[in-house]
Amino acid sequence: MTAEVDRLRHLGSDFEALLGEIRSLTLAPGTDARQQLTRKVVATHELVQRAMERLAALDGSQFTAVPGSRPTMEALASVVEAASVAASDLARALLANPLEGAPFPGPPADEAAVRRARHAQAAPAMAEHLADAAHQIDLAHTGCSYLANGITRDLKHHRTQPVRLPLLRAAGRSPAVKDAAHGAPHPMTLPVSSFASESAAPDASPNPPSGWR
Repeated sequence: MTAEVDRLRHLGSDFEALLGEIRSLTLAPGTDARQQLTRKVVATHELVQRAMERLAALDGSQFTAVPGSRPTMEALASVVEAASVAASDLARALLANPLEGAPFPGPPADEAAVRRARHAQAAPAMAEHLADAAHQIDLAHTGCSYLANGITRDLKHHRTQPVRLPLLRAAGRSPAVKDAAHGAPHPMTLPVSSFASESAAPDASPNPPSGWR
């Protein structure tokens, strides 16, 4: 599982790097914005795929027997969701980006004015979608870091858990076993002090210790 934890940490680092790239984007509507957004959409989908691979690896491993593994895998599934939503937000920014092209035939229009209006309308919409994508990528990054630490902690705790032996059924125990379980000496158990007193006093009464009566 150490290798799997390392892969999660690496995935979290890549989410963090992508987050920095998205936050540093300064998009001016047009072809350049389309190219930048395309690269980020592709990069995000690649991270989604890697997150799904990590989820499949945990789901098919012995980690499922560790207490707490179910919420851990659910948290990893939420990383997949967050990254997928981020890719969708970037795609919305791509959609909001106005691209140049000829309109449908119709009355002549001031194309320059139309272009300025489209760009002015697109800029805030693209910025909002970028902010939403950055938020989701941040969640994915935080989730990977949390999971890597959590899995390490759960595995360590699991290894140090004491082995719980089943209790004997009372009906099947002898009187001596029952008394020993409650910390009391059995009547047939000869106290050590009796041997000591007999060996120290050879003229003592020959009567047996009370425990033998």
